[in-house]
Amino acid sequence: MPLGATPERVIEILPLLAGFTERQWAYPRVEDLEMIDNILDLNKMTVEEAIDALGTVCADFLLVCYFNGENFPCFQNHKFMTFVESYTYLGACCSFNYNPKANDQDEHFISNFFGINGGLNVIGTGRPQLSDGKSGAVYSEGFVVLVHHPNDFPVESSPTTYIQINKETFIDVQPIESSCSNQVLNLDFEQRKCIIPSDLNVKSYRQPECMLGCLRDEIHKRCHCHPFHLPKSDNTTTDYRDCKAKDIMCFVENYFLKQI
Repeated sequence: MPLGATPERVIEILPLLAGFTERQWAYPRVEDLEMIDNILDLNKMTVEEAIDALGTVCADFLLVCYFNGENFPCFQNHKFMTFVESYTYLGACCSFNYNPKANDQDEHFISNFFGINGGLNVIGTGRPQLSDGKSGAVYSEGFVVLVHHPNDFPVESSPTTYIQINKETFIDVQPIESSCSNQVLNLDFEQRKCIIPSDLNVKSYRQPECMLGCLRDEIHKRCHCHPFHLPKSDNTTTDYRDCKAKDIMCFVENYFLKQI
């Protein structure tokens, strides 16, 4: 440990790492953030590795899983019919039918089953803990659930709900499909006043990806680093360094970086 650091002090300041994804109740001290960086450097750990080591893993609170009334292993060797550890704008998460590490994101689980008996059912457990930036638990009172397309990184606009512990909760997902006529698609951008895929030099356009790009670019511009929980862009020409604990001050000063 760095000179002057004690185990008790280290345990006290490590939760400051949640500053990348959570609003802070108190302004962090630069000295504490620098001490965290020194500790991680001495132990050859990144911010992401430290948060992974501190937090709860999915297997700690996901106990039983069903789909269409049939039990399946919550964690198995399958691309999408399993829960995997992932990240959202809130930090670490446990995801079903979303695998950002898969090579082909166009290949995901599709089901014709719907309704209360045809969807995903999970039995989970809460552990006595505060919000640790890893497990998804909200001050030991439950869990945050984000619903999003399998190809989209979960952003703040993703439909969100909260699940309390010791309760049975039902979540109803109602899809909405929007379309427009060829006459509208053939109009110039100035006339239709909305963006379609052909307006952009990208393989496909999705609003969450656009929002993620805006958030990522703003962080790069203001903090000059890349945070552990956001995916990197394939199109960027600049290789930004990974954010360190001391960069949390930038996130606190520019609090809106957590809510774009």
